[in-house]
Amino acid sequence: MSSDRRIIIALFSIAFGLRILYAVLAGTQPDINPNPVTGSVLYAQEITSGLNWLGEAYSPKAPGYPLLLAAVFLPTGGSLWAGILLQAVLGALTVVVVYHLGRRLGGPLVGTVAAVWLSLYVQHVFFASFLLRDILACLLLVWLIYLLSKPFFQMRYAVYSGLVYTMLVHVDPQYFLLLPFIGIFLLLRATRHLLLNFQYLFLFAGFFVLLCVPWTIRNYTVYHQVIPVSLEAGRYIRPLTSSREAHLKVTGVRSYPGKYKRNALEYWRVARFKGEDAGDQAVGTAAASPGRQFEKAWSFRHNFINIALFGLLLPFFIIGIFFAFRDKDRTGQLITTIVVACFLIRLFFGGSEHARLPVEPFIILLAFYGLFRLLAGFRGELEVTSEPPAR
Repeated sequence: MSSDRRIIIALFSIAFGLRILYAVLAGTQPDINPNPVTGSVLYAQEITSGLNWLGEAYSPKAPGYPLLLAAVFLPTGGSLWAGILLQAVLGALTVVVVYHLGRRLGGPLVGTVAAVWLSLYVQHVFFASFLLRDILACLLLVWLIYLLSKPFFQMRYAVYSGLVYTMLVHVDPQYFLLLPFIGIFLLLRATRHLLLNFQYLFLFAGFFVLLCVPWTIRNYTVYHQVIPVSLEAGRYIRPLTSSREAHLKVTGVRSYPGKYKRNALEYWRVARFKGEDAGDQAVGTAAASPGRQFEKAWSFRHNFINIALFGLLLPFFIIGIFFAFRDKDRTGQLITTIVVACFLIRLFFGGSEHARLPVEPFIILLAFYGLFRLLAGFRGELEVTSEPPAR
């Protein structure tokens, strides 16, 4: 067995084991997860009960994650633990893909350290116990960027990328808004030849549209409208209008000064040292709905974990972005583009730590890329400037 394969098995085992251990010890406790039967679980149970859901307006949510949950519920009789095992597998697979992406970005050391960091990342371990779509969306997003980061020597890479992107959008329709960013990247950086880049973009977009047709036909049959993916996709297809409508529904006013500032602060928040009030709510999120309880001041334990695992990475994350663009690193520029794109999406639709979950693997990758590039630069400078010993 090669050393690379041993590293992959070790990373998967560590990530999977920690997620299962947390679920057993704490993740299923009523004070942490008071309602394990989420909307996705109910959707999956409806899918396992027969085919009636196909012809009915059962849920406005995207069908991707409930379909996967239903696949593990069928042979297990709907056991919630089957869903938790699935979440642990998805989280561990994300760690493995991050390892491969890190190798492409900065070499084996960057890939290994970033993957270990993500294995231990408390936010991802915590959410793996909840049967929500975020962990699957994170895996598909990282997988998509890994495919796009590979040199496009053959046209089939565009088809593979289009397939993964279609799965991602059918899990969470907010990623419809990534399409312009991916299109620009393919046009500019897929290859050095503009004509080939157009071909790759045409294949990627064409295959994506083709794969969206079946569920669009189903939605047209049910809703008598052309609706790709699900009803919730509408708010992302017309983001400006939907953002205004959401703000008006929550606040009752047409102006929203400070909304984007609040969303940005909540998205990049490292710690909270005071209780939340009405002015701190990130308008446009589900968390800002009427009747929601305000956040209390976080405990020292929560602040310490968040500062240690996320806050300390941010300076090196900025440094990683600097090196990626200074050295024209294709993978680093792609990862940075996706982080910026996801941030802009949440700027409209609400920022929070939960919303940041899918891009945290990219933040970790760029942070360690920046750290190791910085260390390598210092070592190189010392070698250049140091004088030989006197004879």
